Parts: sequence; structure tokens; C-alpha cells
Amino acid sequence: LRLLEAGAVAGLQFAAALVAAAVDRPVSEVEGACAEIARQNSLIAPAGAEEWPDGAVSSRFGFAHALYREALAERLPAALGVEIHRRVGERLAVAYGPSADEVAGQLAMHFERGRDMAAAVHWLQKAGDASVRRKAAREAAAHYEHALELQKDVPPGRARDEARARLQLALCAPLIALHGMGSS
Repeated sequence: LRLLEAGAVAGLQFAAALVAAAVDRPVSEVEGACAEIARQNSLIAPAGAEEWPDGAVSSRFGFAHALYREALAERLPAALGVEIHRRVGERLAVAYGPSADEVAGQLAMHFERGRDMAAAVHWLQKAGDASVRRKAAREAAAHYEHALELQKDVPPGRARDEARARLQLALCAPLIALHGMGSS
């Protein structure tokens, strides 16, 4: 059951490697257990394999219905859910390494739900930067504004102040694109 709950935190489809990181078990053990669950009932089904930029290869599984995933995620005790989100975020960041900007929004969500606000702010800024590069001003502004909101939960200090200044400066470009140069 704990494997399925961790899989529910990881998403509608999940890599066994993420679940393994979340529950601190070997990937091969988690793959075998998930394959057995898929074989015995219809909660999850095999969904191929996934290779990450760090070279890790893992089986993927998907929930047969979004309601199964939601029910399993909701039954997790709060503290355990926080821990699983943090571990999933950490594993994804390692897996993608220098390419982590590709999954910055996902990383930000996991770190926010894992209560690591400094990491969530970092990845929201990366997601905002990626949105600017794609000319998605509204999305970029939303990422930057959310990061500024979360920064209130980051302990005060020079690093937080510098990050806040970078975020406010980065927010200017999408706001100008959305509202024009002369807007307040």
C-alpha cells in the first residue's frame, strides 16, 4: 500500500525509481512489487520504461483511473506526504541534473508540498525563466509571483533578499509583455 501511496504522490503515471526513492527501497524491489500489484488487480498497469538524463532506467506504471490516485494520495498521513514529496523532488533533481529546467515546474510543486520553500522558490524561478524563453508571459508571471509569495516562508537573510530582488527583476519582462511599458 505504501508503494501505491508514494506512486500517487509521483503522479498519474510514475517511474518505479521515484517510488523507490520515496520509500527508500531498491528500484528492482519496487519494480517487482509494482509488477505484482499490476498483475493481481487493476489499480495500476505497466506503462513501459523511462530513462532519465542521469542514465537511470526504470519501469513506469500508471493508475487505471485518476480517482484511484487521488484516493491513495489523500489517505497519506500529512508528515509522510511531505517527506515523500521532498524525496521525489530530490530524486528528480538528481535524475535530470543540468537538464532539470525541463521539469522545473514539477520540481517546484514537489518541493513546495515537501515544505522546502527555498528549493521551491528556486525551481519556480527556473520555471518562470523557461516560460520567458517560450514567450509565455502569463505563465512566467504566475511562476515568479508564486515564488515571491513562497519567499515569505524562507528564513530572512542575504540569500533570500538577493533571490527576491532577482525574482522582482525577472517579473518585469512578463508584466511589460502583458500590460505594456506604461502600465503601473
